[in-house]
Amino acid sequence: MELEMAPTATPMLTEELMPWKLWWPWFSPVSLLEKQSHRCFVFESFVCKTMLEGFVSHDFGLTKEQYFNEFKSLKIVQLKHFLVQTPDSSFSKFAIDKYLKLVHPRMECSFFGNLNQREVVINGGFLETTFFTTYAEMGRRFWLLRCLGFSMSGQVSVFQVKRDCRFSDVYMENASEDR
Repeated sequence: MELEMAPTATPMLTEELMPWKLWWPWFSPVSLLEKQSHRCFVFESFVCKTMLEGFVSHDFGLTKEQYFNEFKSLKIVQLKHFLVQTPDSSFSKFAIDKYLKLVHPRMECSFFGNLNQREVVINGGFLETTFFTTYAEMGRRFWLLRCLGFSMSGQVSVFQVKRDCRFSDVYMENASEDR
């Protein structure tokens, strides 16, 4: 899923996130970007890093068969009903945990003017907003990828490029126009 933002939303979003370097120290200052149009990559990186954090750990205690069964059932179920009816499921716990890590209270207040969504999520509710529905679908895709990986192998890994690494077309896609 490609991140789509209004041109005016990206500067506000990245500038709003900058004071949060205490929570997310890996966040690069926006001013260091080669092109200001690359700000969306900062946000995409933040979302992916947060969603993939802990991806390789077996902290949900499922067997290979249970992961595969969850993959099969979760990919076809209506997400709203699943989250509301099974608030204690592994996916529901994952979705709540990642939402609380991804959407910092200051970010939520900036977007919505209050923390009402956070309270509903903490209490296991499903919000009828476009923002939360889109988040939940994204979370499902990350969870399905995780379930599929663990159902096939006990070893799952995430490829991550460290800061200040040189570009390699073997592992990375060039984001600049000078290809």
